[in-house]
Amino acid sequence: MPDVYLGLGSNLQPERHLQLAVRELAARFDLRAVSSDNRNPAIVFDVEDFLNALACVHTGKTDQ
Repeated sequence: MPDVYLGLGSNLQPERHLQLAVRELAARFDLRAVSSDNRNPAIVFDVEDFLNALACVHTGKTDQ
C-alpha cells in the first residue's frame, strides 16, 4: 500500500487554503505527516509570496 507525497502551495490567502487542503486530505486519506510551512517569493511574476508545504498520505491503493 503506497504512501504518496504531495506538494501543497498557494499565494492567495495561503494560510487559509493550506489549512483547507490538509483538512480535505485528512478526510479522504490516512494523513501520515505534514511539513511545516515555508514562505517563498514568486520567481517569475510580481505576486504575493507563496506558502508551501509537503504532505504524506497513505492511499490504501495497490499497484495493480
